[in-house]
Amino acid sequence: MNLLLADLHKFVGYSGGIEHVLSRMAFAMKEKGYHVSVVMADEKEGSSFYPFPEDCHFYNLFLFSKIFFQNLLHIYRCEAGPLQSRFKFGK
Repeated sequence: MNLLLADLHKFVGYSGGIEHVLSRMAFAMKEKGYHVSVVMADEKEGSSFYPFPEDCHFYNLFLFSKIFFQNLLHIYRCEAGPLQSRFKFGK
């Protein structure tokens, strides 16, 4: 069975209480047979201060959204041309 844990605050390298509980919960749920994934929203890339099970997957929504919007902007520029050419400024 799959389990998704979330920490939508600072996570990378952060040694707060929520991160500690999240780590302990991930190990406890793994022992009970769950496949654990963690979703976070942190501006930084990297790993947690606390250990997690080796097969635990991490998903950083902040970095995902940043990449998503950069790709969306790139697609818009390729299809529509420069933004200035779409609008008339001045007179």
